[in-house]
Amino acid sequence: MRLVIPPEPKHLKELMKALKRRLDSLSGERRIRTDRLAAWTSNAIPSYLWRFWRPILRQACPGFRWQDLLKVVGHHTGDIVRWGLKDKMAWDELVARIVRTLMLYIKQRRFRPFP
Repeated sequence: MRLVIPPEPKHLKELMKALKRRLDSLSGERRIRTDRLAAWTSNAIPSYLWRFWRPILRQACPGFRWQDLLKVVGHHTGDIVRWGLKDKMAWDELVARIVRTLMLYIKQRRFRPFP
C-alpha cells in the first residue's frame, strides 16, 4: 500500500495560526495552552488526509475507519504544532511521520492489507 503525500494545505496552516492568535487574546493572563486547541480545530488535518487516503485505506485494509486515522494522527499533535504554528517542520516530514505510525498501527491491529 502506498499513500501519497497530499499538497500542503497552506489554508489550514493559516487557519490554525489565526485561531491561535484569537485564543491567545481571549485567554488573557490565564495562560491557557492554546497550541493543541488550534492544531485540532475541526479535525482539519485528519479530515484533509482522510479525503486523500480514504479510498486507499478502505481498499487495502478492510475495516479501517475514520476513528482509526484520528487515533494515529493524535500521536502527532506536537508535530502538527511544529508544522502549523511554529514553522519548524516541513509538511512532507509531518506526513511521513504520520504514515510511519499509520503503518505500525495497521500491522498491530492486524488489518489484512493487500499488496
